[in-house]
Amino acid sequence: MKTILSLLILCFLSCQQTREVRTDDTLLASAFGEELYLSDIESLLQSARSEQDSVSIIKNYTDGWLMDHILFEESRKHVRKDEKISELVEDYRKSLFIHQYEEAFLKTNLDTVITNNQLNSYFEKHKDEFSISEPIARYFLVKIKLDKVDDTLNTLWKTEDLPAIRSYVLKERGLVHLDIDHWQYISDLKTLIPEQLFNRISLKKAEEYDY
Repeated sequence: MKTILSLLILCFLSCQQTREVRTDDTLLASAFGEELYLSDIESLLQSARSEQDSVSIIKNYTDGWLMDHILFEESRKHVRKDEKISELVEDYRKSLFIHQYEEAFLKTNLDTVITNNQLNSYFEKHKDEFSISEPIARYFLVKIKLDKVDDTLNTLWKTEDLPAIRSYVLKERGLVHLDIDHWQYISDLKTLIPEQLFNRISLKKAEEYDY
């Protein structure tokens, strides 16, 4: 990482010869008396998935940091000191303090635990808002030619290895639906399976069907 970072800071070293550089950190940029070090953006690098990602994050942030400082200094030269700007800055400063206080207050005082009784009570009072036009269900569905059903697929099914099941079925050009987190209209299921199998399905309890 140090070798790569050195390539990024070459363009800034010439203006740092008369300044004291922290030896325990990597200097990325310096502008108008302010310095940007690698430790200042370490939290951003946590999302990097590769060395190339890290380099890209560092470069983009450093470029933006320099541009902000350049524009700010240029604006100070060409925009006269205005009381209105000072008022806006002070208002923004106050809003930041208020926002931080509100967040801290909510974290400390707000009870975020909702009991089953509270959920049931809310549901009873708002039943009309939860009405649906037809029955819904959550299900696993595997549709594949009978001669492709072997011990491998049976083992995957018993162990509930969903990624492997999906890969196996798609490889054999079958149909697979393994999303149990979302409710589906039962009419959609009816279009995917034979009518005789659909008529056997009970929505009152979880069961396994084959055809």
